[in-house]
Amino acid sequence: MKNNNLKKSNLNNFREFIDDCDDIELLESASMVLKEQIEIYSLSRRLKELQDNLHNGKKAAFFFFVSSLSEDEIVYAAEKTNGKLKRIEEMKKKTTTQV
Repeated sequence: MKNNNLKKSNLNNFREFIDDCDDIELLESASMVLKEQIEIYSLSRRLKELQDNLHNGKKAAFFFFVSSLSEDEIVYAAEKTNGKLKRIEEMKKKTTTQV
């Protein structure tokens, strides 16, 4: 309950500050901070969704391997995997058009 009261208090303090402020630059800064914080919350939720989905279905079989790779290694592995997928798809197209 105390945390909830603190949040209300912070919101009330912020509202009072905004109500009392006539400085355009300061208000623009407040607006920018609010927009950036909204974006951070949105990105945090999206990041959590992505992380949670790494363990679902057939992706889970690869998570163990991928989780230990560096960013450069992941980029290389993605290029290699996508290249193989394209080759397989092209082979399928050739065999279906020949039949």
